[in-house]
Amino acid sequence: MKADCDLYDVLRLNIARLRDERGYTQSQFARALGLHQSTYTGYELGIRKFPLTVVVQIADMFGVTVDSLLRAV
Repeated sequence: MKADCDLYDVLRLNIARLRDERGYTQSQFARALGLHQSTYTGYELGIRKFPLTVVVQIADMFGVTVDSLLRAV
């Protein structure tokens, strides 16, 4: 990976892909995480960085490891 920002890009793209594959809208997923939709949308767009606590919560919801969310597909 070239830089740390690439790691965040991989993370947000993997989460968005999994969310889509599982049939959640951003609004539904934000609600399931206990977040405002605008906050969650900011994470997916890369405007905000996912806090580690949210990344762990997402991994648990999807039944995957945090490590798998950080790997380029």
